[in-house]
Parts: sequence; C-alpha cells; structure tokens
Amino acid sequence: MLNVNADFEPLPWPDNFTDWLNHRSEPTSLKDIAHSAIDAFGAYSNRTTSCDGPLDNLYLAACHPRFVVWEVGLPLLAKLAETNRRAREKIVDLSHESKAELRRRSIQYMNDRYPRSCCVSILLRLLNDRSALVKDAVAGRIACLNLTELLPSIEQALVREKKLAIQWCYTHVISLMRDGYHYDVRGDGSTLWLYYPELYPASSPCIGDAQLRFERGENIDKIRGDVLRHHLHIMLCRRDWEWGDEQADERAD
Repeated sequence: MLNVNADFEPLPWPDNFTDWLNHRSEPTSLKDIAHSAIDAFGAYSNRTTSCDGPLDNLYLAACHPRFVVWEVGLPLLAKLAETNRRAREKIVDLSHESKAELRRRSIQYMNDRYPRSCCVSILLRLLNDRSALVKDAVAGRIACLNLTELLPSIEQALVREKKLAIQWCYTHVISLMRDGYHYDVRGDGSTLWLYYPELYPASSPCIGDAQLRFERGENIDKIRGDVLRHHLHIMLCRRDWEWGDEQADERAD
C-alpha cells in the first residue's frame, strides 16, 4: 500500500554501510560484493578513476536479488546520481529493466537533489507501468517530491487504471496535492491525511484531533495551520527544497 513518507531518510555514506555489513550475519560472498560496491563508490566519487567500471559495479549491486547487496549498491548509486549525469543514466537504465522490482528500485532514493526534469521524465513513464508494485511507488514518490506538474498525468492515469488498489493510490495523491488533504471514507471507518509540501520531503500525516475537527465542519486551512503549530514533529528531519541544477553535470564527460 502507498506510503508517501517512505525511504526519505538522508542517504548514508560508505562508513555507515561498512559498519552495517560488519554487524550482519550474511555469507562472506555476499558481503564481499557489497564491500566492492562501497569501494566502487569511493573510487568514482573521489575521482581516482575516469572509467565507468565503478558505476557498472554499483549498477550490478543495485540489481542484485539479495537485500544485503542491493541496499548498499542502490543508495550509493542514487547518491552519485544527484550530481552526476552518468550515474543518472544508470538510474534510467534501472527504470527500463524487465523486472518490476528493479524498476521500482530506480525511484526508491530519488530526491530533490536530482534535476527536477530527470525526476519528471522517469516518473511520467513509470506512471503507466504494467506493474502495480511500480505504480504504487510512483504515486508516493510524486507526492513526496510535490511534482505538481504531473497532476494532469496522474488524473489521466486514474481514468485508465483498472486495479482498485492503484485507483485508490492515484486518488489519494491527487487529493493531497490538489486540495492539501485527503479524506477517505470506507465501510470500516474514515481517515484524514493532511499534506505539507513546504519542506522536503512533503509529508502527509494523520492526526486524530484534526480529523475530528474536520468532521465537525471546521475550515481545513485553519486545521492544517493549527496542526503544524501544535505537532512540530511533522517537520522533524525535513529541510528546505534543494532541486538539483539542471545545467550542472559534475564529471559529465
């Protein structure tokens, strides 16, 4: 099910991954592949090599079927993609893979340090993916990045969508981004989500007292403002938007 707030922790650095690997009980062969990905990231980011071999190694790690490998290779590749065109091309390649899980991974660590046009291009294409797994992830990523220019495309995708679960995801995101909230009523109850796109990542918390006030007919904008003042945790671990420079391509050649 759609999780708008997932996977937006700051990307860790190789030292964190090394410690993480050292404390995991995994076959040495798998840990060796993950350590090779860490070394590849260091070699490429520190400019100790000008070839694409390290990027290829990171890509293979990001595609690996075992979590202990891909959860090292993928975020490191995504970190490079923030400022490096060749790394972003690898992310684009990942978004074209035949396996739905790999296409989903291509956007797992997409963030506002990528060029905005890159995010829009990848997400727009995957919005019409054949896999529900991918479309669910795309909907959440569009909302978290507050890509309002994709609203018309989500509305069109909603009209075409046959799966009820994905219809709900698209409706949820459209309501959040268009209205600033989504009030969902089902047979077993109701839920109110409030949308806060002012900081990265955009968040959509559920606050019980806010829902009660909304159901009593209070103004939604006043409710949103009051919640922000009285529930400061909503903005914890969030920061100003930092959309990547569309022109800057560090080490592009």
